Amino acid sequence: METRRTREFKQQRAPSDIEPMTDRGSLRSSGEMVRHHRGALARRLPIGIGLVGVFLTLGSFAALWNGADGAAEERLATQALTVVQSAAGALDHVDATLVSLSGLFRSSVDVTPVEFSQFTNDVGLEPGMAGIGYLLKTDAAELAFVEEHLRSQTGGEVIAFEMDTEGLPTELGLRSEYYLVQYVSPHEEWAQLVGLDLGSVPLIESALRAAVDTRQAAMTTLFDLPGQTDRVNFAMFRVVISPVDDEPTAVVVALMDFSELIEANIPAAVAPYVRWDFAEIGENAKLLTGTTAELRYGDRTWVISVSATANSPFAANREASYVALGLGLLASFLAAFSLLLVGQRIESDADLASAQGMTDAKDRFIASISHELRTPLTSVLGFAEILRDGQELSPQERVAMMKAITEEATDLAHIIDDLLVAARGEIGQIVVTRVQISMRDELNAVAAASGLGDQISIIESSGESELAIGDPNRVRQILRNLVENARRYGGGHIEIEVMPDGDRIRVEVRDDGSGVPISVLDRLFEPYQQFAAVAGVTESLGLGLSVSAQLAKLMQGGLTHERRGGWTVFSLFLPAIISEEPASAGKWTGVSRSESFR
Repeated sequence: METRRTREFKQQRAPSDIEPMTDRGSLRSSGEMVRHHRGALARRLPIGIGLVGVFLTLGSFAALWNGADGAAEERLATQALTVVQSAAGALDHVDATLVSLSGLFRSSVDVTPVEFSQFTNDVGLEPGMAGIGYLLKTDAAELAFVEEHLRSQTGGEVIAFEMDTEGLPTELGLRSEYYLVQYVSPHEEWAQLVGLDLGSVPLIESALRAAVDTRQAAMTTLFDLPGQTDRVNFAMFRVVISPVDDEPTAVVVALMDFSELIEANIPAAVAPYVRWDFAEIGENAKLLTGTTAELRYGDRTWVISVSATANSPFAANREASYVALGLGLLASFLAAFSLLLVGQRIESDADLASAQGMTDAKDRFIASISHELRTPLTSVLGFAEILRDGQELSPQERVAMMKAITEEATDLAHIIDDLLVAARGEIGQIVVTRVQISMRDELNAVAAASGLGDQISIIESSGESELAIGDPNRVRQILRNLVENARRYGGGHIEIEVMPDGDRIRVEVRDDGSGVPISVLDRLFEPYQQFAAVAGVTESLGLGLSVSAQLAKLMQGGLTHERRGGWTVFSLFLPAIISEEPASAGKWTGVSRSESFR
């Protein structure tokens, strides 16, 4: 069919349309002029479409890059909460240990060093606990008696003392009450603290008194012990209540290293992939970098920051950005290359009638591929611009937009699959693999990915074998094309059924639409044939059925069409695996074998 643009080309006689054909030169024939201008158009169109695709791809790449930062921040916030919850759980265990130790001293009037040692050995120290101890509460009037008691317990010369600001022992000052260390564990490391009045240490004294006054767990601020600058210490206290008069008689204490406490309790699946730091809430917390979360326990609050390590799954995932970039550039290139191939095929066809038919098909193909590529790329760019401009978006909206971008990129990938098969089919270079596959698993995957919901139904089989030999990627490509064909041109309901058929497996994709017009049945599986039988439905590329038929044949199967009882039925046939036997018997076991069909 002659187009308006062709008629215009025939009516023009520009100087560039004149070539020397004899010694004197003459004008081209009108047919040569048409082929010349169509060839020029076929060369310009791929370049234009390619450039449009590149610009849209670069825009989506920038938006996805920024979106990856937001997604990484959300993932790290989740991991920061995981670290906080792990640390809080560890503190619960420490508190439970102190409660048990307090119960020991409440139940026994005079616990011996051997009993204390046995108890602490049985209970054990939680990860991050540097030591555990028992403080005897006394006053100035009973101080001498308590010192004598400590000497009898330890078998040594014990004198009550306190520490100066340098961490050195000094004479005990006069106070209303004292909290003297009587027992410690591990004894070898902390024996020098026996007799120390912890109530004399300013950083500890307030927490100790809080435990006595509230009869709840109380903790100190973070502090350094003399000679142990590699630790970031804090202590937790629990009061021991006398069973006689219900008054505090002693205090149990756990000394912890905050760094070890966190490190020992971070889940193993998280620890290798995050760096963490901490500070007590206040000015120091403002210096932390990374994603932060607060750990509140008792009357204390710490801020924990988390950042991703190199190659961490919690880091900004640039893969989607690079995939979108690669897909977009590849789609642009393949679109341009495919158009160029079609143009060259038409341009080199010597049969004028055949060339005219291919030209018409190419024109429809160009219009369709421009629409098919522009639609998802426009959606990707639109969402990407929203994400880039930093509009106020909820996490749910951000996730929905990222999901839409992913789905549109998936649509582009499916278009590229068909274009690749069509392009390679032109030069006889399609390669498939033949392995054992479950047709049930493949059609379930395609149905789930179609997004059709209740519109699509999978008919349950009788339980017979549904194993076939084929290329799983190509089988999914065929099923996607058949389901998309039914969705686009069929009725409101789609059914898929897999069943054995002799030495083959048959998969039927059925729809209750009006069916394929009889006038085009003989061209149904030819490339670039578009049959928009449904009013208002945008034409496809016209490659799906042609590509599917080629792939089915290369896998030693077939693809057929029929009209049955008001349903349009497309049937995919593949060689069946009759029985499953061990690999040593030479049967298919799922080990990949590749065969190239040229």
